[in-house]
Amino acid sequence: MERYEEFKARHPRARLGAGVIGGSLAVVGLAGLPDDLKNWGAAFQAIDSDLGRWLLVFIGLAVIAAVTVTRGKPHGHSHQDQAEPASTTRRGTHGDIAAMRVPVNTSPIPTAASPPTDTPMKALQTIQAMFDEAKRQKLTLIEVELVAMIDEGVRLSGDEFSGNPTLADFDAWRGPIVEFVGTVFGATEKQRLLEVKWNGYEVRDHIAAVLDWLRTLRDRPDSWRVEIDGEEVETAIQARHGNGRAGAETLAHQLDSLIREGRELVSELSSPVQPEKLNWVSKIVGGGPPAEWQEKADAFRQRSMALLEARHPALLTDFRDGMKKHFAMEREAREQREQESRADTRPDGEKMLALANYERSGPRREVEACLEGLALARKSI
Repeated sequence: MERYEEFKARHPRARLGAGVIGGSLAVVGLAGLPDDLKNWGAAFQAIDSDLGRWLLVFIGLAVIAAVTVTRGKPHGHSHQDQAEPASTTRRGTHGDIAAMRVPVNTSPIPTAASPPTDTPMKALQTIQAMFDEAKRQKLTLIEVELVAMIDEGVRLSGDEFSGNPTLADFDAWRGPIVEFVGTVFGATEKQRLLEVKWNGYEVRDHIAAVLDWLRTLRDRPDSWRVEIDGEEVETAIQARHGNGRAGAETLAHQLDSLIREGRELVSELSSPVQPEKLNWVSKIVGGGPPAEWQEKADAFRQRSMALLEARHPALLTDFRDGMKKHFAMEREAREQREQESRADTRPDGEKMLALANYERSGPRREVEACLEGLALARKSI
C-alpha cells in the first residue's frame, strides 16, 4: 500500500488517466453502449445488458475512489520523521536543550481534498434510485396504454342499441395492438395474443376475447418482461396510434380540419332549385341533385371513415352513432312536416318547389350526418 501511495504521488498523470478511464466506464454503464458497438458481436451485447452495465458502473466508481481517496499523512514531516521516537532528550548545553525534538502526533490527518469513504456507496444508491425511477415511469406508460386499448375495445364493441362492429373494424383495432405487444413484451406474448380463442360467431365475441386477454395482462405487471427502455416504449405507443415521430398532425387536428372542410361542402351543396321561365310560365326541373354532388358527398364520407379506421378504429362506432342520430332527427322532422302539410295553404307551385329542393338536398344531408358523426368522434378523444 505504501508503494502504491508513493507511485500515485510521483505520477499524477497516471492518476488522472485512471480517473478518466473510471469515469468513462461509469458513464457507459449509465448511458449504455452506442448502437454501432452493439452490432460488433454478442460480447458487446452482453456488456449492454443490465448486469453488464451495473458492473461497468461499479468498476468505474471503484477506480475513481482508488485514485482519489489517499491515505492521510502528517503534513510537514517525512516518513523517517514519523518512525523516530516521539522525543529525544540528553543532557547538554542550553543550545542542545533548545534543539530537542518536539513530540509529533503520528495519527492520520484527513485533508480537505479527501472525500468521505462512503461517497462510492452514496453514488451507487443515487444511480439505483435513477434506475428505479426510470423503470417506474416506463411501466406507468405501458399501464396507461393498456387501459386505453381496453377502453377502445369497449367502445368498439358497443351495446344492443348501437350498430354491430364489422370484422374490418376488429382487425383495424387489434392489428396495432398485436404489434405493440410484440415490441414491448416480446415475441412470446405476441404469439399468445394471436392464439386467443373466442366462443361465438359475432365480432363482439372476438372483441370480448381480446379484451379478457388485455385485462389479464394489465393485472399482472409483476410478470412483465420489458426489454426496451422508456424512449422505445413511447415510440411504440406513437406507432400504435399511427402518429410517429415525424411530426404528423394529431387526430384531433385532423378531425377539426375535416369538419371545417365538411361545413364548406354543405354550403356548396345547399344551392336551391331555380325555376325556369318558358313563355312567361315558371317550370321546375326535377330529377334529383347533380351527379357531382353525390360524388363529393360519398368521397367525404369515405375519407372520414378511412381517417378514423387508420388512426383510431374504435371511434368508428361513435361516427356511425352520430350519423344514425342525425338521420333519426331528420326523419322525425320530416314526419312533422308531413302532418303539417295537410293544413298547408301554399300554392301548388311553392309546394312543388319545396319538394324539388328536398330531393336535391340528399348529398347535403349526407354530409351533415357525417359532420354529426365526426363531432361525436372528436368529443370522445
